[in-house]
Amino acid sequence: MAITTTQVTDILNPNDIESSMSVQPFIDTAEALVADVITGLGAAITEQITIWLAAHFYMIMAKALASEEAGDAEDQMQYKLGLNLQVTMYGQQAMMLDSSGELRSINSSKSRNTPSIGWFGTHSAEEND
Repeated sequence: MAITTTQVTDILNPNDIESSMSVQPFIDTAEALVADVITGLGAAITEQITIWLAAHFYMIMAKALASEEAGDAEDQMQYKLGLNLQVTMYGQQAMMLDSSGELRSINSSKSRNTPSIGWFGTHSAEEND
C-alpha cells in the first residue's frame, strides 16, 4: 500500500496545510503503525485507516489553533478533544474505521498510567521464628 500526500491533504482542512511541512513523514509513521498493529482487515479499509492516521500525525505537528481572530473574522476549529488518537478528529476517525479494535486498544492503554506499589522485601524476623 502506497499512500500519497494528495490522499492525506484531500481530507485536511486547506487552512491547516503548512506549505513548509512535508506530509510524507506522517504517512510513513501511519503506515508503520498500521502494519504493526492492525491485522485481518481488507486492503481498502486499511488504506483508509492509514490516510486518517497520517492526517492525525500531521495535525499534531501542525499544531492546529483552537481559534483565531482577525478583526471581525473569526475561525474556530475543534482539535483538542482527548488524549492520544482522540486529540484530533482524524485520529478519532481512524479508530472508528478500525473494526479490529486495535487502535482503540493501544489508545486506551497509552492513556492509563496506573501507579502501583510492590513489595520486594523479606518477612520480618518475628515471622521467621
